[in-house]
Amino acid sequence: MESSNCAGPMASLQGWAIVDNQLGLLGPERAVIARLGGNQNRMSGQTASGSTVVFERITEEAAAAPAPVDASQATGCVFYGYTATCATPEDLARPTAASEDVKPMAEVLVRLNARSEARPDASVVATIPPNTCVVIDECTTASDGNWCKARISDVSGWIRQQTVRQNRWPIVTYTGKCG
Repeated sequence: MESSNCAGPMASLQGWAIVDNQLGLLGPERAVIARLGGNQNRMSGQTASGSTVVFERITEEAAAAPAPVDASQATGCVFYGYTATCATPEDLARPTAASEDVKPMAEVLVRLNARSEARPDASVVATIPPNTCVVIDECTTASDGNWCKARISDVSGWIRQQTVRQNRWPIVTYTGKCG
């Protein structure tokens, strides 16, 4: 196995193995440098040091296919939760902290599943009720938008910022502000 253009822990990547029913990426002396789960299109997980890893498969067919239709093009709007109001660009921004000493917060607008990994087919670890403020530990961007790792009480899970309601209406599920 050969790795190229990798940084951080991935620079020492030497192989892989199945470890506790997950894909283990191995470094020197077969030490596990990351564990991933997922499907043939997206694998996600964490490095041994806790950094988030997301691998997405880009096939020739996917690269040649037309871009997916953005549901907001039909409506001209990404709705603010389940309301009839369009979200503003500020509503669609990633949560940010007011200062370096404070974690960012987000307000969940709809009943939202928090998942074990940053992908829609990962197991649900919690369901967050609407109008709940959550602490954000980190965010990442994947092909389906922003995902943030949120802390809800004593549980952490990944939440996706946008989804499509009833296969038709694009909505924002949380905003980077509380209260």
